[in-house]
Formats: sequence, C-alpha cells, structure tokens
Amino acid sequence: MNHIQVYLGILLFMVVSCNHKGNRPSGVDDVLQCAGQNRQELEKVLEFYQNDSLKYRAACFLIENMSGHFSYQGEAMEYCKRKLKTLPRQLRSDSMKVFWQQAASMYPDGAFDRIPDCVTIKSAYLIANINQAFRIWEEAPWHKEVSFETFCCYILPYRISDEQLADDVHWRDTLAKRYADCISGVTDMKRAFALLSKEFDDLRKRPLLKCPYMLDALTMEEVGFSLCEQRCIVRGNVMRALGLPVVGDYVDGWANYSRHGHFWISLVENTGETYTLYPRDSIPKTDNPIDAAFFKPSMLPDSSYPIGGFAETGSKGLSESFL
Repeated sequence: MNHIQVYLGILLFMVVSCNHKGNRPSGVDDVLQCAGQNRQELEKVLEFYQNDSLKYRAACFLIENMSGHFSYQGEAMEYCKRKLKTLPRQLRSDSMKVFWQQAASMYPDGAFDRIPDCVTIKSAYLIANINQAFRIWEEAPWHKEVSFETFCCYILPYRISDEQLADDVHWRDTLAKRYADCISGVTDMKRAFALLSKEFDDLRKRPLLKCPYMLDALTMEEVGFSLCEQRCIVRGNVMRALGLPVVGDYVDGWANYSRHGHFWISLVENTGETYTLYPRDSIPKTDNPIDAAFFKPSMLPDSSYPIGGFAETGSKGLSESFL
C-alpha cells in the first residue's frame, strides 16, 4: 500500500508540474535558457508557487519579462555605497562628489559590468517581492480599482529603470514603513498619488551624487539624491511599495532645448490612462501639458516593466494562456 501511495504521489506531482509547464508562456522557457547557472533559482520560484495559480502567473510574468532588464554592477559603486552609508542622511554635495571621485580613481571604467536580471536574481528575492506586492495590493483601499493585469505591470515589478536592486529582500516593506504615514487614512488612489508626489518634491533641494549609474532605491532614498531619474526611481518604488500602480515615463531629449531628457512618474488606471501631477496642482490629471512652445520632445516612451511597454503596445503583458 505504501508503495502505491508513493507512486500515486509522484504521478500527481508530475501531472501538476507538466500542467503548469504547459500553461506557462514560452517566453519563460526562453529566459530560463539564458539564465545559465541561475536557472535553478528561477525554477525554485515557479516550484514554490505551483499550488497558487495567481502567484504562479505573477512569477511567470516577472521571469518572462526579465529579458532586457539589467543593472550595472562594479566595485566602484559598492565602494561608494559603503562610504555613503557612513554619513548622516543630510549630506553635503561636496562630500558625495569626493566619494565618487575616490571610487572612480580606484577602479577603472572596465570594472563595471552590465548584469542581466535573469543571471543574478535569487529565488528568495523574487519570492519576497511577489509576496509583499500581493499583500499590499490586496490590502490597499483601492484594491478593486486595480486589476490583476494592472497589478502585474505596475505594482509587481521590482524595478523602475536600470537601478541596482537592494540587498534587502524586504525593500518594499522598508520603504512602505517610511512613507505610510503620508497617506494614512487615504482611500482615494489619486489622492494618495498626489500626497506622495508632493512629499518627494523636497528631494529637489537635496545634494547630488555624481555617480553616472543608478544605485538601489533604498540607498538613494537614504541619502536623498536629486537627479531627476534618481528621484523618480525612489518615488516610483515607494509608490509601488504602498500599492499604487505607477510607471516611469521619460523623454530621451528635448529637440529644441537640451541634450538631456526628463523622467517622471505616472499613475496608471486599468484602462491604460495615465495621470501626472502638474506643478502647483493637488489633483492628478490626464494629458497634463508639456509646454510645446518651449519644449519639443522627440519621443515619449515609457519604462514599463513588460518588454516594449505594455501600456502602449500590449506586448509581453499577461500571456493569453493565462487569461
């Protein structure tokens, strides 16, 4: 009898495993093929959620869309991060500049590597990210306003741009605790977005780090960087940690004004409509103007986690096999 039970148990496991593998997008297998030695870490995540269909779909979504996502790693950045953490939160710009100059002189440019997510993210990090994202989504007062598809695209992702990933696997909880009081008692999603946006306006006056690469959101939040993209990476990750579906929008360059672009955070509704907060406004609006008489953007892409920008193209969103 025991042998029969063992056999049936193995058979059932194989059937369930095959069923999940058959239902997952082909893009997941493509990423697993590219993951090298890290493949087993990603497979651990799929195995962990094999009995939870919704989180399994979310795990597949993240893994499938890892293609094209990366961060820069290097000894110079790690040196700079260690030095930054030894100083108080309010830092002088000169001190931060010195740290990066020291790091850059100690380590050549060749010390930087562009590391794809699929070869570096561990199972513990991905599982913690999924669990924390689901919890805050389900507990958010605006939960019913955010579909599972919107959740996957704009709350679940663990990055906004090409920033490094935090060493702390509980980075969502850490950021949420720091800013939860800003929206305590707020039940309107747009109001929460507006309040958090205003909170981050103060970062404009904080010192600037000269490091040309993006450190992780926790480090940047702790030292209060003020570069446009750095500020938005922190803002976007905080908002996602508090259950707001947001995306990073950007302009690569102003055709008639500057070689430099601009980066901002937008709130996304289920319809795909995006909302931004115009200076001096208190309510997020759609179609906030860019002064075309002064600024003429050459293009307006977005940095959605799904490959190609889900809000615009629909590619690499939730696979039809999931719907």
